[in-house]
Amino acid sequence: MSYFSRRSVLGAFAAPVAAAVLTGAARAQGDYPTRPVRWIVGFAAGGGNDVIARIVADKMGASLGQSIVIENRGGAGGTIGEEAVAKSAPDGYTILHDATAFSVNGSLYSSLAFDYRKDFDPVFLVALVPNILVVTPSVPANTLADVMAGQVKFFFANGSSAVGLIKGGKVKAIAHTGKGRLASLPDIPPMSDTLPGFEGYDWNGVFVPHGTPEPIVKKLNTALNAAIVAPQVTARFAELNIESRQNSPQEFRAYVEDQMALWSRVVKEANIKLG
Repeated sequence: MSYFSRRSVLGAFAAPVAAAVLTGAARAQGDYPTRPVRWIVGFAAGGGNDVIARIVADKMGASLGQSIVIENRGGAGGTIGEEAVAKSAPDGYTILHDATAFSVNGSLYSSLAFDYRKDFDPVFLVALVPNILVVTPSVPANTLADVMAGQVKFFFANGSSAVGLIKGGKVKAIAHTGKGRLASLPDIPPMSDTLPGFEGYDWNGVFVPHGTPEPIVKKLNTALNAAIVAPQVTARFAELNIESRQNSPQEFRAYVEDQMALWSRVVKEANIKLG
């Protein structure tokens, strides 16, 4: 048998095998998910990030036809959970629910076992949450200008996790860092009323390990876009002062890059060091 004829025979055999493999892979991605999905939250249970993840995961699991299992991997500013996802198989069965720390940690930690840009693929920007300036009820201040005058000590609390404390009278809210008025706390003014142009949010988003097949990323993104407009989700988000919007993986990637650039500049200019 000549060289060319042997190659032809091998090619004729390999072609259907390769086609079968590719078809099988495509079918597996099309059927995704066929088992429960592990959703890692890099923060403790009960916090604002965890609450948002559970609201969305519950609705998303129903639309995907599989349960989504929340796994809290808190500690080290979210890097423990981030590392767990970065080292997971890129098959769509381990996803990361992260927050603003994702865009800050790379500038704070000098040595990490993963790379934020190389090891993760953005999927969806889930939420934007304003922070609320709060003081203890015994403090006489009722406006931001009293606080700025140095008369009181203050604390910025996450706008979703602080709602219960504020309504329960445990702390007193002075102003928030978002726009306009908050749905569940309409009496609290935005800081921009006193400091024009001031605006700042915590954000939450979903990531997968780098290399996750595009059809799976697209399916997750579609399910997340559907979840945030579900009536029960929008109602709960309003109660917790959570803003959300439709977005694509590409739009979320651009947002994360902007946030990384912002916080890298802040860390450098303020000379912020860990420890």
